[in-house]
Amino acid sequence: MGDLKGFENVVFKKDTAEKTLFYPWSVFGKGFILEADNTYQTICQFFKKVGFIAIAICIIAAVILETVILPRFQIVLYIVLPLIVISFFASWYYLFVKKITKNLATTNEQIKRTDIYDEMAKSYSVPALILIELFFFVFFTIAVWFLLIGEYIITASLATVILGITCVLIKNVIAKKIQQLK
Repeated sequence: MGDLKGFENVVFKKDTAEKTLFYPWSVFGKGFILEADNTYQTICQFFKKVGFIAIAICIIAAVILETVILPRFQIVLYIVLPLIVISFFASWYYLFVKKITKNLATTNEQIKRTDIYDEMAKSYSVPALILIELFFFVFFTIAVWFLLIGEYIITASLATVILGITCVLIKNVIAKKIQQLK
């Protein structure tokens, strides 16, 4: 599943018996033991489908937010449309998780943030991680710039928070990678 390798490390883990464990809520919830490989493939296909649909919806939502001009209701549109999109994906994911984990056994083994950093550090090279960090940092800087000039305040605020957190997480993965290389 090469194109989702980084995300795969956030929700999947191998236990000591080499069984695949699925953590639908990552570090925030319990894990499930995947006995059959087809369940793993179903989950991966779901994530790919959601990714493609999310990109399309984000593009459509961005176009709507930039082209629809409702002077009195623009702020409502900036808040309501993202909430509708996020609610849609959260509900879809919740229902998928309920369905896919209905008959799966749970595991007592937890996934830790450091496990995720270790696995992601193993999956990527230092140059790739640095490029990813630079990519997110450039967009973080742009979001901060929009805040400073007072444009797109809500969007820029959300982007600043999300991109800032992402930059810190990737920095931690780079630090783990450097530790692994020593």
